[in-house]
Amino acid sequence: MSIFIKVANQRMCLYSPLKELVSGSQEFVRFEFVFNKDWDNLTTFAQFTQNGIAYNQYLDENNGVYLPPEIKEGTCTLMLYGSRDKVIATTNYLTLKISKDILIKDAQSTEITESLYNQLVTKVDTFMSEAIVHIDESIEKEMLHYVENELATFDFIKIVSVLPEIGLVNRFYLIPKSNAQNNDLFDEYIWVNKGTEIEPNWSWEWMGTKQVEVDLNDYVKNTDYATTNKAGLVYPTGYGGVTVTSTGGLNLKGLTQQQIIDRNNQIALKPTDLDYAVKVGLTTNTEDWTEDEKTSARELVGAVGETDFPTSNKAGVVKILASQGIKINDSGVLSLQAANNALIDEKKNVTYPIMSNKIDYAVKVGLTTNTETLTEEEKAAACEWLGIDTLVGDIETALDSIIAIQESLIGGDA
Repeated sequence: MSIFIKVANQRMCLYSPLKELVSGSQEFVRFEFVFNKDWDNLTTFAQFTQNGIAYNQYLDENNGVYLPPEIKEGTCTLMLYGSRDKVIATTNYLTLKISKDILIKDAQSTEITESLYNQLVTKVDTFMSEAIVHIDESIEKEMLHYVENELATFDFIKIVSVLPEIGLVNRFYLIPKSNAQNNDLFDEYIWVNKGTEIEPNWSWEWMGTKQVEVDLNDYVKNTDYATTNKAGLVYPTGYGGVTVTSTGGLNLKGLTQQQIIDRNNQIALKPTDLDYAVKVGLTTNTEDWTEDEKTSARELVGAVGETDFPTSNKAGVVKILASQGIKINDSGVLSLQAANNALIDEKKNVTYPIMSNKIDYAVKVGLTTNTETLTEEEKAAACEWLGIDTLVGDIETALDSIIAIQESLIGGDA
């Protein structure tokens, strides 16, 4: 005789209703268990308990056990216990009603003969075969509906004011707190076996009443934008020169050339625009520089300042002085400051040059007002270079003739 029991998680249920069993059988009433995968690889035994005494039997290779022959008239409970390493699994218990057998067991009894017994065995086998077929075809659907209904209506949590003397397995019992606060309204308990499978000790286990308080004062909210000396969320608008890329990274926006010229934007300057910024800073600088700063800047770039006049073997800026014979014309071109007639006549200026248009005048002045003393050789050389040697001789001869005439005339008169 086989009784099929379905085991899902920690709950056992019969595939078909069972009113009662009869005591006195041995290896006849068999319980076969159909497990879900949660019970795979667990070593499992069934515990039959009657009048405070437990009878344990390990399940065989077909996941079955027989009703112990020690079970007598009355009621007994059946539960499962599985274990592997640190894993322990238990189930609810089923209550079995056991009725008394009335078989007279002396040798004169004819209530059940050997032939009757064999007939009974045959009938039981036939009945079980029909029952199994019935289970395969119809009971499965009925039991599925039964299990679904049980799970839907199963009360996993019970709210009570006082814990009962004995609790139900696989349920949480909640007792309202007298000083509930911050949504922690209940103390939680479960009914557990604190003993062993051989000597069970069922009692209440307090699950705790820990109240968790989280301080979020130092955490940033989605509305907490950063301010001076305060952490917070950044708000990239592009105005401050920082933008967010399509991949979520921060990126420098960079100044445009017009913004560099305007100098009124707080956006950062990119290295690629450094040359342009330096050019703008040098050519349109509005800052007041001290002479020391100017000198330092000139020395840094190797430039010559407006007060750095050259000295012997030193570069510098030359002065443009008209008194030195050099001037700048209206077109910004260097030119010579020419000597005029008065300066040529004076022959005192040592800086103003004599230009080509004043050569004739200068020669005339040089010949007619020459103060230099010429030796006879220099005079002869000059006359020779000028081609006036014959002329001088003719003049001297003429002068001698004139003097002789004058002398004769003077003498004749006398």
